[in-house]
Amino acid sequence: MTRRFSFDGNDKREVSQADFSWLVGNFLVAAPTWAEGPFARTVVLILQHNPDGVFGVIVNRPADADLKKFWMQASGSPASEAERLHVGGPIGGPVFAVHSMENFAEIKIDGGLFISANYDAIHKIIESGDNRYRIFCGMVSWKAASLATELANGLWFPLENRSELIFPSQEVEWERAVVAYGRDCLSKMLGGYPIAGNPELN
Repeated sequence: MTRRFSFDGNDKREVSQADFSWLVGNFLVAAPTWAEGPFARTVVLILQHNPDGVFGVIVNRPADADLKKFWMQASGSPASEAERLHVGGPIGGPVFAVHSMENFAEIKIDGGLFISANYDAIHKIIESGDNRYRIFCGMVSWKAASLATELANGLWFPLENRSELIFPSQEVEWERAVVAYGRDCLSKMLGGYPIAGNPELN
């Protein structure tokens, strides 16, 4: 974990001017403090930071039946598990794919990730045989001041990009993301000393 993944709640800068560009392409993991509500046990991939705020998608909320029906009506094809359709958040917007295939990219974000919202591009991604993609409908956003306050209050754990969290062989697990954050913190405390997967080896 690098120094850019720390947030000083005592920082004297105006939080409304906080620069969260360091989060783009990385994750915010909901702290256990979120016992209920829309962000409980979520993992959010941050896609963009601009003067309007910070934008991202929840990566561990699979599509419900209504969204699958919408996808089938819009695309003319069933929303199979292979298409990795997800609810990105409560804010509406175009259906788009987050993927690792640069030749289909419309927008590049940090961490070797790309975004495509073009209908033809999304279907080419699906048909490519490369399973490193997810399709989202909806997103989340914060004003900079709101996110700064939530980070200062420990409601989110910043976590560096991990391909196994955005493109796993199974659904993203909130618990796995929390453990990854804890391991990063421990490694940082130990001066970068690697942490063994088996705690008995540490």
